[in-house]
Amino acid sequence: MVFDSTSYSNGDEAQVEHMSLNLRTDFDEFRLFGTVVVTVVAKKPTDKVILDTRKLTVNGISCVCAESKPLEYEQKEGSETFGSPLEIKLPEGTLAKAGDSCRISIDYSTAKGDDCSALQWLSTEQTADKKHPFLFSQCQAIHARSLVPCMDAPGLKFTYEAIVTVPAPLTCLMSAVRTGRYQCRSDESLFNGSRGTVFSFQQKIPIPSYLLAICCGFLESREIGPRSHVWSEPSAIDACAYEFAETEKLLKIAEDILGPYEWGTYDLLVLPPSFPYGGMENPCLTFVTPTLLAGDRSLVGVVAHEISHSWTGNLVTNETWDDFWMNEGFTVFAERKIMARALGSKKKGFDLKSIIGWNHLQDSVNHYGCDHCFTCLHIDHSRDGGVDPDDAFSSVPYEKGFNFLVHLEKIVGGPSVFEPFLKEYIKQYRLSTVTPMKFRNSFEAYMLSHGVAKESIEAVEWATWLHKPGMPKDPEFDRSLVEKADAVGDCWAGLNNEVKLSWDASDLKGWTT
Repeated sequence: MVFDSTSYSNGDEAQVEHMSLNLRTDFDEFRLFGTVVVTVVAKKPTDKVILDTRKLTVNGISCVCAESKPLEYEQKEGSETFGSPLEIKLPEGTLAKAGDSCRISIDYSTAKGDDCSALQWLSTEQTADKKHPFLFSQCQAIHARSLVPCMDAPGLKFTYEAIVTVPAPLTCLMSAVRTGRYQCRSDESLFNGSRGTVFSFQQKIPIPSYLLAICCGFLESREIGPRSHVWSEPSAIDACAYEFAETEKLLKIAEDILGPYEWGTYDLLVLPPSFPYGGMENPCLTFVTPTLLAGDRSLVGVVAHEISHSWTGNLVTNETWDDFWMNEGFTVFAERKIMARALGSKKKGFDLKSIIGWNHLQDSVNHYGCDHCFTCLHIDHSRDGGVDPDDAFSSVPYEKGFNFLVHLEKIVGGPSVFEPFLKEYIKQYRLSTVTPMKFRNSFEAYMLSHGVAKESIEAVEWATWLHKPGMPKDPEFDRSLVEKADAVGDCWAGLNNEVKLSWDASDLKGWTT
């Protein structure tokens, strides 16, 4: 693992490989209460474990063994951006050599309400049905540390299991496979005398901390495929089931391009109207905005994007936030290939979306300035005392990263050469993390072994693409569909001196959404 400037954790010495969570939601205090048991494995001898936290209240820490010994710990001074390191002192000899492991139990609670940056507590009035409150999380990029003590770095993956108790009649979902639910005993009164419901989950595939996700609300579900359900508040569930009915079709196209889908379940959760994002690729449970409910399935490109993340980002993950483009650029690339095939217009459909993305990239570069470091693909988050990844967020890693991959595809001879490499690259780094150097080495080795000219491979200007700010060279996409749209728009606006005061369906004959 390379150094991660956004985390205080000592992931170079030891790694959390598994988490076991036992949580209870409190909608009166707007907090989570519970314990987490972390399984830590040494990479080299160490006498401590350092976890990331942000405004968490730690009530006690113990070593999970026959005696359940209390451990010494200290929440040290940190920063507003990165929270506080939680340093746990281990008994002598606990992690004496590489491969040694221990289990540590931490009793804690989250900060109240908005002070917990990972959680959004919605009042009844902020939901669509206005019958019950709602809770959802957003841990990307470095907010998991406000949800649970963890090694909050994308290069440090772990599996997890969870038990969550919520008030009836609410349902809890997580970024994991659902394994059970049961009612609390009648003598348990965790919620002002009301009985609660306990939900259990298991995630067997290692994930980075930013993909830890939870939601709790008054939800219904509909089956929309052999491995998919859609969840939402009851009033929207029929519209959601219709809108996302072709999810399995998109999954199958993605598998054809990227390889087998490994997560088992692919569910969609449609959040209340106050959800502030388009989508979030939480494993097994994509979060999406209700604004996708257009009624004609015209906005499912967002779902294709989140499906693509099941490979690029979730299965193969950027090792640090410095190379966020390795998540998002690859995902946009896969998304556009999926949607072009789904719509039956491979080349022109791909290029149309690419031109729209190019315009978004230009907007971001204009916003920052063409010399700003945030317009580079590789961003050094250690500069200026530490950069919050949220502050560097823009369309640059998405669209500039995408255009780099388009450039590589053209250089080696097109999709027939590049797409098999992409599938092989994912197979090589599944369950792991990547850096630009790992990607470059894989790319060059594959292309040389598959007959691509050495001169073409050596023509790639890696340093320019990764480190030069501003716009890349125009990739010259096919503009025929854009020109048709521009012509109709100009006609309607009277820009070609043919003022048109009305329009009819013939203007858009043969167009699809």
